[in-house]
Amino acid sequence: VLIVTHGGSAGVLIAQLIESTPRATRAFRHGNTGITQLIRREDGSFTITRLDDRRHLEDLADAVTK
Repeated sequence: VLIVTHGGSAGVLIAQLIESTPRATRAFRHGNTGITQLIRREDGSFTITRLDDRRHLEDLADAVTK
């Protein structure tokens, strides 16, 4: 499932999925185009495997500075 959303909304969703507190939402900051990936385990819980990953922009940044 792919979800495209605002960083604030993503933080709330992530906190809910990992069964954390609403206060934890602040820990899940997202930059523009950041990719976060969660994996659902067999027991139904979720694990964060990537948080605000922006490596896909590295090649773009190199191309712009050349």
